[in-house]
Amino acid sequence: MGLDPNEAADISQTVWMQLLRSLPSFQRKQRGSFRRWLRVVTVNKVNDFYEQKQKLVEAERIRNTQSLGQIDLSDESASPAILSERQLKLQLILQRIQQEVSPKTWEAFELMMFGEKTSVEIGTILELSPDAVRMSKRRVLDKIRQLWETFDESLT
Repeated sequence: MGLDPNEAADISQTVWMQLLRSLPSFQRKQRGSFRRWLRVVTVNKVNDFYEQKQKLVEAERIRNTQSLGQIDLSDESASPAILSERQLKLQLILQRIQQEVSPKTWEAFELMMFGEKTSVEIGTILELSPDAVRMSKRRVLDKIRQLWETFDESLT
């Protein structure tokens, strides 16, 4: 499905977590239905991953042009020209999450998403296990997803 080994490990972990949550309610309807269900869950998680990755690519473009904290949101002449509505929304969400999570969690997230390093290399740098690095990334992505869906209510 075009994933590198670290991405595949992250998605496998997500699929396992979904499996643990959903297995008690799974009802086998016919032969092979579990494998089919597991494949659907896996494909959906991969699709979710690629959607999140695309959103974060947009954030990286913003980050490369300006640091997250340097845009003056009160300057009406600058913000629409610089950022699309989606980019602005993502920027506000990222700023909020950065304030809510620990500095180590945020750094692990940034290095996993924007760096060229593996979770093992990042873990060595931050003195975390590779699993802790992947969980930091997952926590931030979950917060992004949650705030993205409830953006209008959460920022008022």
